[in-house]
Amino acid sequence: MFVFDANTVLAFIRHADQATRLDDAHFRLLRETRRRVHLQWTQRSRRLPIEPVLALMELTRQDCEADFGAYLAKFEYFFRSVYGVENLDPTWIRLTYEPVSRLLSSVHHSLLLTLQQIHVTTPGSGSLQHNVMLERIDDFLDWIISERQNLAVIGGPLLYLAVYAIAGSPEAHRFLKLSRVIKEGSDAIARNVAWDMMHWVNLDFHYHYAKYPSTVVCTSDQALADFLLIRKNLGPRVGREGMLNARVVRSYGELNLPKLSRLDDTALSDKITQRLLTFWQRLREDPNTEILFSPFET
Repeated sequence: MFVFDANTVLAFIRHADQATRLDDAHFRLLRETRRRVHLQWTQRSRRLPIEPVLALMELTRQDCEADFGAYLAKFEYFFRSVYGVENLDPTWIRLTYEPVSRLLSSVHHSLLLTLQQIHVTTPGSGSLQHNVMLERIDDFLDWIISERQNLAVIGGPLLYLAVYAIAGSPEAHRFLKLSRVIKEGSDAIARNVAWDMMHWVNLDFHYHYAKYPSTVVCTSDQALADFLLIRKNLGPRVGREGMLNARVVRSYGELNLPKLSRLDDTALSDKITQRLLTFWQRLREDPNTEILFSPFET
C-alpha cells in the first residue's frame, strides 16, 4: 500500500496531464502506482493500492471544519485525473472518511495543542542557559499535566522531541519545523507538523491491524521521512479482529532519537531524565489519564 502525503498528491494533480514534467522520483512513483492500479483495480476489480486519505483530509482542511462534500469531490477528482478511475462508490469513500474524521477531532487536535505549546516554550534559535532550559522543560511538562484531560495523546516521540528542542537540538528543531514559525506563523506550522504526526499514527494502525504486507509512505518532505524513520515497530501485529477485541495492545520497538552532544552523559541530562520520570509518575497517579505513551506499565 502506497500512502501519499499532501505534497505528493498535489504534485500528481498538477501534472496529471503532463507527467513528464514531474521530477524523476515523482515520475517513477506515478508510473509504478498507475501500473498497480491498472493491475489491481482495473483488471482484477479488487482494490486500490493507494491511500491518499490523510493527504486529501489535509488539503480539504478537515481539521478546521468537517466537510464530507469537499473531501468526496477531491477524492473523486484525484483518482479520475491522475489514475483514470471513475467507478468509485461514494458510500465506500465515506467509509474511508469517517474513522479519520474521528481521529482528527481527538488525536490531531491533541497534537496541535501540544505543538502550539512547544512554540511557546522553545527558543526559535540559539541555546538557553541550563537553568533557563530546565525551567522551560518544567513549564512544558506542567502544561501537559494541567491539560491532560484535553489531550488524547500524551508522550511518545512528540514529548521527547519537545524536550530536545528546548535543549537546542538542531534535528528536533528540523523535525518540528521551528525555523518556519516566524515567517509562516505558529498555527500554520503546528497544523502542518500535526498532519506529519498523523502519518506516524496511521502507520501504527497499518502495523497493528496487519492491514497490508508492507506500507510505503511517499513524501518529498525530508523532515517527515526522517521523523518516520526514527522508530522501528517490534510489537505484535495482531490483526483487525485482535485489535477490536483486545483491551490493551502492547506497542513497543526501537526509537532512535536525535543525538545532542551537550546533553549526552552529563549532569544536565540526568536532571532532565529525572524530570521526565517524575512527570510520568504524576500521570500514573491520575486515574483519569487513559492514553499514554509511557516507559512504565500502564
